[in-house]
Amino acid sequence: MAIFSILNLKNRITERIHGNRARVITGVDLQEILHDIIDSLIGAGGEVIPGTDPITQISDYGLIGAVNGVNKLFATSHVFINLTPQVYLNGVRQYRGEDYTEQGDNQIYFTTAPFTGDKIIVDYSYLTS
Repeated sequence: MAIFSILNLKNRITERIHGNRARVITGVDLQEILHDIIDSLIGAGGEVIPGTDPITQISDYGLIGAVNGVNKLFATSHVFINLTPQVYLNGVRQYRGEDYTEQGDNQIYFTTAPFTGDKIIVDYSYLTS
């Protein structure tokens, strides 16, 4: 597994720059450095570790439920990780417990029903399998 600290990545970049008299990092050098950064973030050299579920983040624009001034319950496209949803109504951040609650593992329940034409966006994380 390739894990690099920020200091190690900085040192690799510095070595590449000082190793090239023109102080130019080639596209191949940059690609290798970026791969190292990504590998550091996700681990296992870019491969998914068996037995673990990768987490994906999404901005969900297509909630299931009528936006009609009456309906308060909307479903997300995926089962979200508890407490990860961030809800926006017409671009304004809504607050959990005050403006909405999470119902089950894929539903958002608004305190006040959104009006016809309102835009709802939910950012959240979910497990992919």
